[in-house]
Amino acid sequence: MNKNAKEAFHWIIHILRKNKVPFRISGGLAVNAYGSKRELADIDIDIPDIYIMRLLSFFRDYKYKGPNHYKDKEWDCYAISINYKD
Repeated sequence: MNKNAKEAFHWIIHILRKNKVPFRISGGLAVNAYGSKRELADIDIDIPDIYIMRLLSFFRDYKYKGPNHYKDKEWDCYAISINYKD
């Protein structure tokens, strides 16, 4: 994991823990934790929908998209994409 990805991970996990938001790491970072050498493109973190609006104030100093609702055959979720130091 590169330096910015590590900083981003620690930044968002600190916010989630401080605000007692339950979360689960998924995607590329999760499979890396199990030994995969897959290149990390982003950090996927799952949280219950009810916490999304509460967290937006922490992202105001960063470029972000969303929250957007995605629904297809595989997904039915809200997502926020945050650009942390590029």
